[in-house]
Amino acid sequence: MKNKQKWFKEKTASVSPEIMLEIQLSADIIERIDKILKEKNMTQRDLAQKLNKSEAVVSRWTTGLPNLTLRSIAQLSIALGEPLIQIPVKGLEVLAALNHDAKVSGTAGMTEEEIEKEITAAHAEE
Repeated sequence: MKNKQKWFKEKTASVSPEIMLEIQLSADIIERIDKILKEKNMTQRDLAQKLNKSEAVVSRWTTGLPNLTLRSIAQLSIALGEPLIQIPVKGLEVLAALNHDAKVSGTAGMTEEEIEKEITAAHAEE
């Protein structure tokens, strides 16, 4: 085990911080997808059907190091009914407005009208 850890440290020592962060972000997104699928008792096949994608595409997205676009992340978030990433900025509530079942922090239990008022108020403050 120590030999594998030593090998891994040696290999990653020469990798730029940007690449290391990219790898970590990809791993975090894959982990989040897996967690949501398990929580909702969904399979990759179920997710593929919701996305109107092939199982092979979903498999590529959930294994290895996918290079997901923001559009893909948005599609996955809507299909799963939960955000894959959360960024502390105004406007994240848009996902909740688009997907009534989304569990976005601060909007759970709010009606679409209440969310719309919040978004309008946030834009007025800018």
